[in-house]
Amino acid sequence: MKHYQAITLSNVLQQNVSPKDVILDLGPFASGTTEAFLKKKCRCYVEDIPELINELNEAEQEPSKEAFKQHLMVLDQPVKFDVILVWDLFHYLSLNSIQILFKLLSSKLKPSTLLHAMRYTGDYISSRPAVFKFNSDFSYERTAFPNSGKVPNTPHPTVKLLMQIEHFELDNTLMNRVGMEKGITEFLLKCRGGIYSATKEATKIGNPTSLMQPSADNSVSLELPNLSKQFKLFEQYPVSNILDCTPAQSSHVGYLNEISENLIQEDLYTRLSWLKKTNVNRDSSLGQQTLQYDRNTKLDLILLWDLFNFCSTQQIIELGQRLVQYLDKNSHIHIVLARTGGAPKKPAEFYFETTQENLKIKMIGPINGTQARAIKTTRDLVYLLPQYKVTAYYLGTLPNGENYQEFLFAYKGA
Repeated sequence: MKHYQAITLSNVLQQNVSPKDVILDLGPFASGTTEAFLKKKCRCYVEDIPELINELNEAEQEPSKEAFKQHLMVLDQPVKFDVILVWDLFHYLSLNSIQILFKLLSSKLKPSTLLHAMRYTGDYISSRPAVFKFNSDFSYERTAFPNSGKVPNTPHPTVKLLMQIEHFELDNTLMNRVGMEKGITEFLLKCRGGIYSATKEATKIGNPTSLMQPSADNSVSLELPNLSKQFKLFEQYPVSNILDCTPAQSSHVGYLNEISENLIQEDLYTRLSWLKKTNVNRDSSLGQQTLQYDRNTKLDLILLWDLFNFCSTQQIIELGQRLVQYLDKNSHIHIVLARTGGAPKKPAEFYFETTQENLKIKMIGPINGTQARAIKTTRDLVYLLPQYKVTAYYLGTLPNGENYQEFLFAYKGA
């Protein structure tokens, strides 16, 4: 693995990226993007398109619209991106797949969105996308995927490429500069203005106008006193990192950014559903790349909401084990579950509604249903999470008379 500097990318990040900007990294989870951008107080989504390409290549399939829709967790998020990192992926996607991918992402663009990509100029390239790893100074390390062979390099012509990602125009091209890796050209594309009515300021994370709020007709207020107590404490003494695992992260963002230095978001339900559909969870019930952050990351609070309704016992066990590496003693995990019955068909959606005086937590959809679930009693939950202890518990009642449980677990420490 060698150390290189991406000149265009470094300039973009130093000159154009501001706190609370939203970054989409289409490269592997191993890129370390989260650490690098968290230092700039950005929000980052990592989608690991190489994983999708590799899995479909084994089945001799090309990424389709349905495959992208199942894989891209960010499609359901009401965000717009400031920077999109493509790395070398244009070499491994057909023009048709590139067009499909960026049509799906088109609603997440704005006139200021920047796209950074790399092109190999040599005669041969690795048969699989490289593993790029960001360093804190935005230099990078690149290594070939283990056991990958070489194939002829047939890059897409720039004109044809721009026709597929029609919202973008070429802003800058660099090659053979000091510090750059030989044989690589950097592209910087910029989304054309006038496509979307929203301005950059209007789409900043935390601006209420950019957040999808729940309809008053189908939402219910949810009393979660233990979580509310934690939030009140964090309002006075902001914490370092909060991990939010809900699939519906719309109205969470502004408030959670206010009470923490860094907000990390990972849609575990969608990811686990995708692993189940594609049958790629060979060595791990969670998948190898799930919950993989920089080893120095420390989480103060993890919001799991009703995720355990949809996890197997093995997934709950492994999730508890995997989170340990990011926790200090007495770091907290928050869980919401129905008291009795089975699981619904899909997770409920949890929303925050903030006023000058207080915070309301609202829910859309049931947390109880007829589907089988691994957790039937509190004893089951405690047994599956032996590294944690229950520090707070609340039994509440919904307007329809159903009971729900709120758990606040603390990590016992090594």
